[in-house]
Amino acid sequence: MLFGHVKGAFTGATHDRSGLLVSADKGTVFLDEIGELPLSLQAKLLRVIQFGTFLPIGGNVEVKVNVRVLSATNRQLSEETLRGRFRQDLYYRLAVLELTVPPLRQRVADIPIIANSILQRIAERDCLSVKKLSDGALAALQTYHWPGNVRELNNVMERCACLSASAVIAASDLPHEITTPSSVANPTGYLDQFECQCASRQREKRGWRPLIGSTSTNC
Repeated sequence: MLFGHVKGAFTGATHDRSGLLVSADKGTVFLDEIGELPLSLQAKLLRVIQFGTFLPIGGNVEVKVNVRVLSATNRQLSEETLRGRFRQDLYYRLAVLELTVPPLRQRVADIPIIANSILQRIAERDCLSVKKLSDGALAALQTYHWPGNVRELNNVMERCACLSASAVIAASDLPHEITTPSSVANPTGYLDQFECQCASRQREKRGWRPLIGSTSTNC
């Protein structure tokens, strides 16, 4: 949680939780999709930026923090303020320095770099050899229009890393949507469509080693 909570604040709150802002004290916090933040939480975030204080959920003692806030959104926040969906005062506090990242289809030269970086990360995460992309696969990736931007590219690389039996990913390993430009893409469907196949392939590669892991999140 961004602002944390105190014990007993709601059902299941069995202990205090400091939250992301406290964890980032004297540092930087990155808030992705800031345009999705509810208006009630926008007011709390504005207070953090203006005064460096906030109340945890269920709390009555203000917490002080000193954080730098970076945020990202795929919305036009200036237009959202006119529609009453984003606080204008918060927008001006956040918009001290704005950087516009063009969509992936306008950064064709970046696609091989990003794709190979994703494959490297997948290999490190799954303890596998790093797969390479063939010239044909790269050409197809650079021709595609990427309506889902980098998230869609990440899904495609996850799929290829799971299902390609070769050390080199060929154009034929790519989803049909990529190699057939007239197709309508479904950027969220690649992993769902091949989930069982990926799981089977990963178990095969790992020799059915028992895996024990733990995860923790601070959201």
